[in-house]
Amino acid sequence: MATKVHIPLLCVSVLCSSCSNENGMNMNPVEYFNSAEPLAGDSILAFDDYGIYKPVSVAMNNNNIYTQNDGDEDIVSVINRATQEKKSLLKRGEGPGEVLNISYISMSDDAVTTVESNRKFLIEIPFDTHAPVFTLLPEDYGAYTSIIKGRDGIVLLGCFKDGRYMYYKPSEKKTVFFGDYRVHSKYRYLDNFARSLIYLSSKIAVKPDMTRFVAINFNCGVIDINGISNDSIINLKQLDFHYQDIVVRGSREDPHVSTRRSNRNGFFDVATSDEHIYAIYSGKSFDEAGLSLDHCEYLMVFDWDGNPIRCYKPDIPLYAICHNQQDNAVYGIHIGNEAKLYKFRI
Repeated sequence: MATKVHIPLLCVSVLCSSCSNENGMNMNPVEYFNSAEPLAGDSILAFDDYGIYKPVSVAMNNNNIYTQNDGDEDIVSVINRATQEKKSLLKRGEGPGEVLNISYISMSDDAVTTVESNRKFLIEIPFDTHAPVFTLLPEDYGAYTSIIKGRDGIVLLGCFKDGRYMYYKPSEKKTVFFGDYRVHSKYRYLDNFARSLIYLSSKIAVKPDMTRFVAINFNCGVIDINGISNDSIINLKQLDFHYQDIVVRGSREDPHVSTRRSNRNGFFDVATSDEHIYAIYSGKSFDEAGLSLDHCEYLMVFDWDGNPIRCYKPDIPLYAICHNQQDNAVYGIHIGNEAKLYKFRI
């Protein structure tokens, strides 16, 4: 059974327009929608049939299903629904064109994108050629954990002491940092490096027109909506539903942050369309669910201003999701006795 990697992190917030007080809303995000509607999905395929046993991330374009495969030699593959053929796009290894460790795949413009965390490469797999394109990224900022492309630059997540988001413009070799590591008031004494560790288990997804992006965190109920304009990142909305249940040990000069087993976990994947943000929510603790805490029972839909559109409770828990623009449907991976892909018409 595939399990997402959870880094023991704190994820919290300071004063913002969307928070009821300086320490966030302190609520289950289902309450933001008032109710959760039942949602039935249609099984599209079984990944086992294609020799894919641990899919951890998915993206779609037309009939092509792109999967990231944990532990396989073929780290990224594509399945064509029309021909039922599978093709390897990216292999694990240390040779030319191979990778060791990549972030969860997503879509930016006309390609599947990911970042090679060890060698510091943006990797783009164009929909038309399927030939990976490698772009070297700045090497002085540690491992990168998530990536999207804007119209003129690249946005990255990582362990940055100068801001939560790195904006990199390859044409000018220009790097700028934006965004605060928002923390609960009682943890504001933590320095920026400690705060950056809080946000490692995060993912970003870009709006199809590449003007906005959304960030989620696995370990807490926080959603961050940002705009990309004139080589700047502008925060548009902070939805801080609940923070991590953490313990801080050590001194103020050398703090050590860990997450309690009772922590209520948050959003484990996010996808976008021109109109909406789609996020799957867990709300489970390790004490309650063990390693299945990333099997999410809620699919939440927001608009790009952060307003609640609809909350669904699918008939099966979801592990990862994507949105297919061509049929305007959400697809989700369900991990049971085997991994299957389901289609949800929303």
